[in-house]
Amino acid sequence: MMMQKPAHIACRYGYMAWSPTSPIWPIPGGTGLSVSNWDGLCQVNMAGVRFVNESSSTSPEAFAWCDAAMSINAASTAPDWAAGAVWTIFDQGGVSRNGWTIGFPSTDPLYCFSASTLPALAELINTNTYQTTSMNGATLQATITRYNSLVAAGKGDTDFGKSAFTQQISTPPYYAAYSAPVLHDCLTGIHIDPQTSQVMDLDDNHIPKLYAAGECTGGISAHGLFRCTVFAIIAGRNAAAENPYLV
Repeated sequence: MMMQKPAHIACRYGYMAWSPTSPIWPIPGGTGLSVSNWDGLCQVNMAGVRFVNESSSTSPEAFAWCDAAMSINAASTAPDWAAGAVWTIFDQGGVSRNGWTIGFPSTDPLYCFSASTLPALAELINTNTYQTTSMNGATLQATITRYNSLVAAGKGDTDFGKSAFTQQISTPPYYAAYSAPVLHDCLTGIHIDPQTSQVMDLDDNHIPKLYAAGECTGGISAHGLFRCTVFAIIAGRNAAAENPYLV
């Protein structure tokens, strides 16, 4: 399974920008906000603590971002110690600089919050499904205070090394946008014969009348719609040949 930094924030699934006319619109819940400039945007983990260089977007930095985003933090708890949600914190200045429109269809109200103070923003963040441990408002306030102090010092991001580091987060209202890693591709799964799309057992024997296609299958480098459509066609043809009642 391959994870990556989301291309769009403030929606449920930020791999791509979805259209409100899409039949699966309730799943992504918003087109999302595309970030062109990470200056003045601070990413925090479920505990409300900054953990990464937000501007990391290309390999290998993007993989390092995912590692950091999925690492346990002060809010991780037993039994799974999951990292939980990632939030991008910004202010009205960030909205203006990026040319964003907050609200439908861009942002999902369950995954994008706004408040006049940072402690109040933390309270709203805690209503999100994936915020399994409550964020402390004082912790979030301290994180942004630290961020702003580094900007004010004019010596750059000495904590995480973000190059664009000139804008403070100090103009209400404040915003929190869901920014968790997204699933890009599944590299493992059900073992199939690439010639027939028929499922194979652990001894590489074909299982009669069982076919699979798409991201649930493994051992094939193709991915995305190509992987789904090509092997669905192969599976359909061979399943029909094996079972004439399917024709």
